Amino acid sequence: MVKVLLVTPKLSVPGGVSEFNKMLLNYSSSLLKPFFLFGAGHNQNAIFKSIAFLLNIIRFFLVIAFTSSKIVHLNPSLGSNAVVRDGIFCFIAKLFKKKVYIHWHGWNPDNEYLLEGKSLGFVKKTLFKADHIKFLSSSFSKLFVEKGFSNITSLGNTFIDDSLLDGYEIIPDIKPDVNILFLSTISKNKGIYLTVELFAELVQDYNITLTIAGNGPELEGVNGFLSNDIRNKVFFTGHITGQDKMNAYKNADIYLFPSQYEGMPTSVLEAMGFGLPIICSAVGALPDFFENEKMGFIVNKDDKGGFKLALKGLIEDKSFREQVSVYNHNYAKEHFLASKAIEKIDADYLNLV
Repeated sequence: MVKVLLVTPKLSVPGGVSEFNKMLLNYSSSLLKPFFLFGAGHNQNAIFKSIAFLLNIIRFFLVIAFTSSKIVHLNPSLGSNAVVRDGIFCFIAKLFKKKVYIHWHGWNPDNEYLLEGKSLGFVKKTLFKADHIKFLSSSFSKLFVEKGFSNITSLGNTFIDDSLLDGYEIIPDIKPDVNILFLSTISKNKGIYLTVELFAELVQDYNITLTIAGNGPELEGVNGFLSNDIRNKVFFTGHITGQDKMNAYKNADIYLFPSQYEGMPTSVLEAMGFGLPIICSAVGALPDFFENEKMGFIVNKDDKGGFKLALKGLIEDKSFREQVSVYNHNYAKEHFLASKAIEKIDADYLNLV
């Protein structure tokens, strides 16, 4: 059995990486030992960030020096903090002759400057020493290769917990209204204001409701943005997990995700698993698998008119929604279940050792 040191935020911290690692720990056949990052997921001032950074580096060095794990698994995103921290982790792991496996998560195009100039020099001396990097998008992989990464690359995906869909069956909708679901961090880059603007324009002509599930920095701003005449049509759930999250998907008819940048958002895969037609931005790994008009609609992230047209099409055509619903549910079960995806990660581990 392969021994792997898995670098992860605490599993109680909300976010895609934590959810990914929960399932990895649950379904992997390898012997995974978590290394929990101190301070990850907390609102941090500069002093706290610096202290947490140093503590994590020192702790990691000590653990690596004495661990029997053959592989270190890192989960960075394209942000300055993650690149520097995980770059140093990678460098330390290679000093102790460990194999380094990276599963690359979020990708903000605004941060691609980290792959230029002096920053690229740092990345080449650290993260480029990894033995295998699994990317969520072919475009991310191509860019790394163009910049000089010469070790193993592969394409993977995030995934959904098998138990989430256990026994789930699609039931024909008999509700008089159409419920649009936005389930994500309530932030500008996730498209929350565009979501509310589109709803405000369409609610005048259609019997629709909007469910906003999640917390985030723009929660108060969105509340203030709503006019009194539509406020009773918008429902806030706060951050939800478990059965509450399942109910949010089950009670929805359309999943709207107009994010500005992504890796491969788990919420989109979960929504597909529950048979929701998807309207999403053409960002991150979504264009690599999304089949336009079969799974819903994929739209340029800045095309407000395209999002509005897509919403109108799904709101007006119930038979189309039902057709997409069946297709998405079956596709997600075939391609996105954690048990199947993690078998491939376990195979990657074996190949490294």
